[in-house]
Amino acid sequence: MKSIEEDAFRVLLGYTLLIPYILYKLHNGEMHLLIFYLDSFLIIGYKHWKEWKRFFKAI
Repeated sequence: MKSIEEDAFRVLLGYTLLIPYILYKLHNGEMHLLIFYLDSFLIIGYKHWKEWKRFFKAI
């Protein structure tokens, strides 16, 4: 069974892996994707902040 910290880390890793795609789309002129990406990242970061701190403290 996965812990909450592992789940939060997987979310962070998933958003990190989306960066090349977002940069590619931004290069092609689709600025709105960057705004949605940053907005979603901030919301998820706010929700998982405590779990991320515990995960990185354990490393």
